[in-house]
Amino acid sequence: MLFNSFPFFIFYFIVFFVYFLPAVRSRVKLQNLWLLLASYFFYGYADNRNIIVTPHIGGGTIESRIRLFNECCENAIKLL
Repeated sequence: MLFNSFPFFIFYFIVFFVYFLPAVRSRVKLQNLWLLLASYFFYGYADNRNIIVTPHIGGGTIESRIRLFNECCENAIKLL
């Protein structure tokens, strides 16, 4: 899907308007999920090999590692 093509124009406006719907706008996690699914569709439109699902299957493993790192840093600062 090229950025200057008609399918991208339709895709962009669908994603944009659903993202800013009042029912969705009050829920940030729902907005993030919508953008994640839209990006999977966008990158998978040309070639399915562009979709890498593994980091998201683990249930936020990257987020949990960042949280663990931040907790370790906070504990290290308390020790000083």
